[in-house]
Amino acid sequence: MTKRNKKIKFIKPVLDKLKWTGKREWYSAVNIESLCIQVNKHSKSYYSQWSNSKIVDGRKKRDGHRRYLAPYSDPLDVVKFKLRSTIDNTKKASRAKVDNTNCGAIARQFLKHGVNGQRVRTRGTLLKYKATTSHGYKNILERMVLLECTNDNLEDREAFKLKMTGQFTNSQGDTCIGALKDVPLDEINRQHIEVWMERMADTKASANAALAALSVAFEYDRKKTRDALMNKNQINPCLRVAKYPTNKDKKYVELKTIIKMSNHMEQQQWKDPHFLTYTCGCCEIGERQSDWRGTHWKKPHDVKAAIKAGCTGYLYKKYDDEFNEDITYLHIFDSKNRQPADVELTAKLGIMLDKLNEWRSTKLKWCHQSPFVFPQSERPDLAITANSYRFKMPRLFHKFGLATRQHVRSSSGKFGRKRTLYKYINKYTFKHLRKTFATYYSAKHGVEATSARMRHSSLQVTQDHYVNFQPKEKRTRQMYTAERTEFKPVALAGGKNDK
Repeated sequence: MTKRNKKIKFIKPVLDKLKWTGKREWYSAVNIESLCIQVNKHSKSYYSQWSNSKIVDGRKKRDGHRRYLAPYSDPLDVVKFKLRSTIDNTKKASRAKVDNTNCGAIARQFLKHGVNGQRVRTRGTLLKYKATTSHGYKNILERMVLLECTNDNLEDREAFKLKMTGQFTNSQGDTCIGALKDVPLDEINRQHIEVWMERMADTKASANAALAALSVAFEYDRKKTRDALMNKNQINPCLRVAKYPTNKDKKYVELKTIIKMSNHMEQQQWKDPHFLTYTCGCCEIGERQSDWRGTHWKKPHDVKAAIKAGCTGYLYKKYDDEFNEDITYLHIFDSKNRQPADVELTAKLGIMLDKLNEWRSTKLKWCHQSPFVFPQSERPDLAITANSYRFKMPRLFHKFGLATRQHVRSSSGKFGRKRTLYKYINKYTFKHLRKTFATYYSAKHGVEATSARMRHSSLQVTQDHYVNFQPKEKRTRQMYTAERTEFKPVALAGGKNDK
């Protein structure tokens, strides 16, 4: 247990009597806050003292600090004035260095305990964050709040830190300096968040994502029943902080182009079976890539183990009386809305999947044992990733005007054959194929049906980010028409002609 200072009244006669006792002694003032004196063998010195709270092993503790203030030869009134003029800044600087009393501690505790747990903004059923969501929160908070830009080169890293910590004049004309992560929790407010957002004005989309992630981290701390870092009377400083308006990417592929592209993939499937089938699926059913990539050929025996190994769903067939045939369906275990879903595949995609399954025993024997519809070429036991087709995609898209290419160089190659190298630049991505599906689906079935089909959180998401067709205004020549009724109207008491 730490020995506490002896408490005495700081007046000149009492202080003059303090002598060396054979060891260094500390005395705290009972009449002057944050002031103490050190008595050594040959000297006496005044010190300022304070403490910061911190969490150690799940318990809140106090961490004491002292800083040299003045020699004993200075008059006590001068010492008091010096203490009052410096103690506030001293405490603030000290708290900023304590890992669990500043804004950075909020982000660190969420990354350590909350990002892999239950969602903060969910009522009722407890749902865990999806892996993609957790990964996104981790990258954003580490870069934008903690300033741990590990993926950048040294020059970009230093430039970004300077932008987020250097002297900055906000829109109100106030000059600010320092990083958001160093702001003490007992002082943080909405103005700090506003300045932080203004520093990221050149990257509006990233700023909006960072604001959402930081708000979740604050909510996580506020919902803790014990060992919370913030005071219970504090509100989330991210509330009511406006996001930047961003240009919504609603690009979609023209109807003629998407038809040509779909027919080409069906006819040329034999050239690159997995890639062309996967891309055609993005066009035909418009599912999220994260749900489409990890599809199994059939329902796994151990669903939990399969999901842990990367399985997102499986294919199955069901006889349909309307079409008198077996229709292929995709069952998704856990979609973005955290609900299972059964998606009916189109006839074209169903035929392509049947061909792909047949080729597994002939021309595609390397993946015959793989449970995944789209396995990795080098690791058939694993599903493809978001980067697996990054080189194939622009070459396919270029054929239909969805990507551009630049000539790099030409070489003779082996046996005198000329070889030309190009650099491809995408104008469209797999995400735009999903937006294309939503656009034409809404033209046939309406925006409400499209929102339900895409499993969006709200109709607004569908309208703002996916649907490009606006509903036509209905003309109304007569709003209300008189209809003949078989009964006579009954007069109510209190009317104009009531007697």
